[in-house]
Amino acid sequence: MSDDDYDEYDDASDVVSDVEEVEAEEAEVAEEAKDSDEDAASDSDEDAASTAPPPDRAERAAGPRGREDPTVREANTPVRVIVVPQAERITDNRLQKFEAAHVLAVRAQQIASTGLSFAKARPEGPLLDPYHIAFYELNSRQCPLILRRQVGTGNNGEIIVEEWHVNEMTLPPLRAPY
Repeated sequence: MSDDDYDEYDDASDVVSDVEEVEAEEAEVAEEAKDSDEDAASDSDEDAASTAPPPDRAERAAGPRGREDPTVREANTPVRVIVVPQAERITDNRLQKFEAAHVLAVRAQQIASTGLSFAKARPEGPLLDPYHIAFYELNSRQCPLILRRQVGTGNNGEIIVEEWHVNEMTLPPLRAPY
């Protein structure tokens, strides 16, 4: 694309108006296709169908009989999270291998997307791969992540969790990727 392609829109209102025009054209094309495919139905049915507004999300989720789907209702309700104080933790401070793998994957993805690393310079030379940088951060205790372990549920459906700073946990034996 050239720079001239980007100069087509001066501000966001031009983009919004273009999007609205395209949506209106698509609606007209869909209506014409629907009219051409239908048999000769009564005019009152066609007028009612063309003037009725499209259903909103709540109506679509409600289903054909107008009742709300319980799965959708449960998924949209907020869940209360209770964090156990540090002195009352019940789980061990050892980082499990699957937790370490998850921490490394999340941190490598963050480093790849932002380029921000908390690791100090290595004497052996620079690290270029995000996974290697995340591994070095974890081993040098400079990882900024907090691990949240679920330990149970409360009486009213709340989730009880423990939060551990990854840097204060005992690491499992991991093989260096380099």
